[in-house]
Amino acid sequence: MKKSIKAIAAASAALAMAFSCVPVTYAAKDVHAVQTEAEPEAKKTGVTFEESDPVEVPYKGNICLIADDGTVYYEGSDTDARCVYYFSLDENGKMEKSYKVSGYTNDKGEYIGMMDSRLKQCGEYFYLIYYEAYGFSMRGTVIIKLDKELNEVAKYRAPKADTIDTNGEKIFYMKSDHRTIYSTDMDGKNKQVLFALGEDTPLDVLNFLAAVDDYVGFQRNAGGSAPKDCKDYCGIIDLKTGEVTFKEQRSVQQLYESNGKIIWFSSESRDIRDSYSIDVPEGEDISAYVVEHDKKNREFFKDGEFYVFDGNELSVIKTQSQRELFCMTIDNDGNVITYLPDGKGNTTFKIYRDNKLLDTYTISVKGFSKFVANNGVITFCYSGRDPQPGDWVAMDPNMSDAEYEEFWTSMPKIEYTMKSATIKYSVNQ
Repeated sequence: MKKSIKAIAAASAALAMAFSCVPVTYAAKDVHAVQTEAEPEAKKTGVTFEESDPVEVPYKGNICLIADDGTVYYEGSDTDARCVYYFSLDENGKMEKSYKVSGYTNDKGEYIGMMDSRLKQCGEYFYLIYYEAYGFSMRGTVIIKLDKELNEVAKYRAPKADTIDTNGEKIFYMKSDHRTIYSTDMDGKNKQVLFALGEDTPLDVLNFLAAVDDYVGFQRNAGGSAPKDCKDYCGIIDLKTGEVTFKEQRSVQQLYESNGKIIWFSSESRDIRDSYSIDVPEGEDISAYVVEHDKKNREFFKDGEFYVFDGNELSVIKTQSQRELFCMTIDNDGNVITYLPDGKGNTTFKIYRDNKLLDTYTISVKGFSKFVANNGVITFCYSGRDPQPGDWVAMDPNMSDAEYEEFWTSMPKIEYTMKSATIKYSVNQ
């Protein structure tokens, strides 16, 4: 008997992308052991490295970004006070600048917390973007404008959207239909349609977006009658002219911005099936067949690809391994920095320039969590602990918002200390 796995495949892809944080971020309890094969030896062409001693990060914080002036910013949470801090540290690990976001109880008696928060820099200001939520229910979007001392300058109630971003002058977003991209002023006025799919493309969808200065980038998936017929595009909107351009690539996944550039990453494989149907014996559960069927019908890439738009052209950056796909940044000198864990506690940073591997640097820490790089500095965070069986707790996706809230508040606390260390790097010209 044939059953359609299109819905299952779509749901799996959406779930995978929803939990792909770019750059990759894991909570200390969420660190996966990645099994890898031997990597090719790097041809060293000259980078000087110097590693600092680690410091403890308050509130089990994780790194957010390195600003254009070199200041490193972190995000940490106080679970007892139910608030989140954004802060910088001095050389001894003491909090300097800080900003606090607290949850609140609304007039319905619901506790409103925050999720999917991120901090980005636009010119001389930072913008904290997050969703307000009760349980699984998103209740609204908030954008907070901060100065470089992390003082609040303005607070905006942004449109409720599946994906949203700002360049500091406008808000850009997509709603749940994933077929239209809108813009508004920061106060929500002057709503405009920047791009909308036409009726002649009923199978196409738009996903994710990132805004930098005069451009908005997004992903477009052009659906086909079979998986092998689907196509992926990098989409770019010129905000000055309104022109929308598309560049087809072998695979286009989520995107983000780094130092004024828009970056898309490719997946590690693509679906080459002729049909969404699969033969399943009568009475059997289709999910038991999906994984194996998927493996047999995928083309796996040997190298990784990132697609970078710098305001003038879209270029393809290749990495040695497709396993570097999910975390890359471009520093203010144009160097590309990736990371690759070996599943044995070692993490290798790779520095590329003009699609050539310049050098590598390997660290050995437990619970590697996240890194950022800029101004000749790589800063990374780690928990100092290996994943434990008790870190993984099953959650019923059908639970109500109230049950979800009770679930999270009753979870046992996991004791660990997050640390941060810095690697200075200098590319020898």
